Amino acid sequence: MMVGFKAKLQYLKYLTQGFLLWCLALITVAPAFAAHQQLPKDALKVVRLTGIDWRPYEGQNLPNNGLATEIVTTAFKRVGYRVELTYMPWARVLKELEFGRYDGAVSAYKTDDRQDKLAFSTAYLQSAVVFFKRVDKPISWSNLTDLKPWKIGVVRGYANSQAFDNADYLTKDFANSNLANVKKLIANHVDLVVIDKFVARHLLLNTMVANVDDIEPLEPALMLRAVHTMFSKSVAGYQQKVADFNRGLALITTDKTLQKIVKKHLFN
Repeated sequence: MMVGFKAKLQYLKYLTQGFLLWCLALITVAPAFAAHQQLPKDALKVVRLTGIDWRPYEGQNLPNNGLATEIVTTAFKRVGYRVELTYMPWARVLKELEFGRYDGAVSAYKTDDRQDKLAFSTAYLQSAVVFFKRVDKPISWSNLTDLKPWKIGVVRGYANSQAFDNADYLTKDFANSNLANVKKLIANHVDLVVIDKFVARHLLLNTMVANVDDIEPLEPALMLRAVHTMFSKSVAGYQQKVADFNRGLALITTDKTLQKIVKKHLFN
């Protein structure tokens, strides 16, 4: 059992490394030539962002508040901004941004239904969303209709693939977090969960180690989605913040800071 556990952890790390390098190759940011300036803290402009528990991308107890958070705060700092973070559930994030109570959200998927009220930065990561199942369940799929017999755990308010989100013929069981969904899967209260592969890896390595051999990902992936910073169009001057963030992102991509942040969070 211990050999299988160690082998699975090594396999998960191998998959993560290979997939992430492929993701970084797909995501391109326009070159930027502005000089890097170090500004004192009191000279920095403030951008107020919401954060969620989406580990390893975001989380209050993670180093530098997670992979996505460090990328976003570093990009903003490079162009003279200080990020103020407020954590809350995702469903509340959407409401708060709709009414312009915050400038934006650290990370989000870009969807058609969000673009009337929200604006999106250049993508800085890519997310692979998959189904996870218990190893003792004989589940496979190629079309969503194959999943009709099974109860599927979904995080409330999350955007998955449009086809999956609109599939009213599927039985969906909603929870407030990925961790809650994975716990339900291990307890056999749901048959599948929809989850980002990096998030699942983080949970398996850090909170679910005793049960790591009980669950496994299903191929093919449900979707590949680019990760953006999301801005509220209800806040005056949001266009400038989007443009400034994209400029900072280009700078940290050009000088390889982005790649260093990714490796630090996912490969160590």
